[in-house]
Amino acid sequence: MNEEVKKAVHELREALTECIHRCNHCFTSCLTEENVKMMADCIRLDKDCIEACSFAMKFLYKRSRFKREVLMLCKNICLGCAEECGKFQEDHCQRCAEACRDCAGKCDAFIEAHARAHEQRRQENSPNC
Repeated sequence: MNEEVKKAVHELREALTECIHRCNHCFTSCLTEENVKMMADCIRLDKDCIEACSFAMKFLYKRSRFKREVLMLCKNICLGCAEECGKFQEDHCQRCAEACRDCAGKCDAFIEAHARAHEQRRQENSPNC
């Protein structure tokens, strides 16, 4: 694994962990809000995001060949959660939205770094004409 990929893995693991933490805090905080029904979509997406990030983390650790697909799904769920949480002014929602956006960006950065490393290995292993 080259240095760029190692760095991307480290940053992605940190972002996934932070996103799980922030979504969990947002989820539990939203449940204590005065108008919980108004927060229903935020609560649902927090839960989806927690599960997606946890799932993505598992695929990273086991180095699954499907990690790209899982990370794309995770990224999309994180972006949806960020959009919904960003609608609310509560501090926990804003921090959650920020963590979700960061995690989505780190998913992209990992996918790009991994693709570059794969292409580099392919070129190094191809016969020279």
